[in-house]
Formats: sequence, structure tokens, C-alpha cells
Amino acid sequence: MSAPARRSNAAPVFLPPRELLSLAPVREPGLAGRLDAPTLRTCQMLERPLKRGPRDPRVNTLAAPIEAHIGAQVVLDDDQGFFLRALGTARHLEVGASSAGQLKLGTLARLMLTHHLQPGATLLIDGADEQLNPRAMRVMAAALVRLAQSGVQVFVSAHSAFMLRELGRDAPAGARFFGLRLDERGESQLQQGDTLAASGEPLAQQEEDAQIEGLLAAHLSA
Repeated sequence: MSAPARRSNAAPVFLPPRELLSLAPVREPGLAGRLDAPTLRTCQMLERPLKRGPRDPRVNTLAAPIEAHIGAQVVLDDDQGFFLRALGTARHLEVGASSAGQLKLGTLARLMLTHHLQPGATLLIDGADEQLNPRAMRVMAAALVRLAQSGVQVFVSAHSAFMLRELGRDAPAGARFFGLRLDERGESQLQQGDTLAASGEPLAQQEEDAQIEGLLAAHLSA
């Protein structure tokens, strides 16, 4: 969503459609061998210790809204791995007892706090809308826009029209949108532009509209 003036030489940060806190830290050789290289690298990024002392104001501005939404901070224990610590308390919530949406947002917050998403960095997030309800999608979209505005180059793929509208509404200057749509022959066509509207209606939205039209037609003819 943005093109930072100064690019970092660090490897891009990749987030797959699923959350990663239930996988990291990756200590089993068998698991490491089953993960693709970008996902394994991100799991290793999550393990970086947080800096001691007060948070960097920029990083806190990025991560705090996510933590407020999930009601917790992501904490790494050397023996137990990752868990969520409820804000303002010492109560711990195990990863296995947390929702996938909480963990997915928590994964992004953790990467912000480990300083991997500094100005000039590149974030690739695939299926940004997956595992998230509409409210969580709004939080995710706002976080990605804040990252882009801070100088991180963000590449996002999503299928949800709701998520795409959230991204398009507050997209920073220089954002570029790409969309796939079906033409009259049923073939996929790529559209692109500086606005969400220019990228065309998402395929998922087209299929949903077709489904609704079919249900209405069946109901009216019954």
C-alpha cells in the first residue's frame, strides 16, 4: 500500500493466512521441515526478545490498538512458548484457549514490537481477512494502513469485500489496488488503479451476489 522512500535490505516479513503463534517457537526439526521458508523465517522473527524499558512511541502507536482489541499482550516464555496476558492483570491465556482471530492479530502486534516492521521494511500478508470476523477485519485493516503510513511497504491479499472497503477507505497516498473479476466469457481479468473502485468488484463479491440473486429467484418462483 505504500512505497517507502528508503528500502530496507532486510528480508520481507511474510504472514500466511493462518496465525503463527500456535506454531512458534519452532523447536522440532520435523515441524521446521514442513514449513515453507518464508513462514519459518517469520516464526523465528516472533522469537526476538522485546526491548527492555518503555516502548518506542511509534511502535506503541502501531501495536496498542491491536492489543486493546484482543484485550491482551503476546508474551513469550522460554519454557511454555507463547501465551496471551490479559491487559492490566497477570492472568495468562494459553494459545490453545485463544481464538484464531486473536492469535492472528497478536502475531502482527508481536512483529511490530520486535521492530521487524520499521520504516523501509516490506510486509507481505496473504489472506489478511481469513480467520477474522468483521470487527477484527476493521482492526486489521486499520493496522495495515498505519504501517503503510509509517513507511512500511505493505502488500495485502484479501477476498472479503468488507475488508477491501476498509483498506480502500483510508489507504495512504500512493496505494495501488489490483483486482480479479470474471468477464462475460467467465475468464479472469486483472484490473488495477489508484482506488478500490478502479480495481473492480472482487470475485468473491461477484459470487456472493450471484448466490443471492439465485436464492431470490428461487424464492419468487416458488
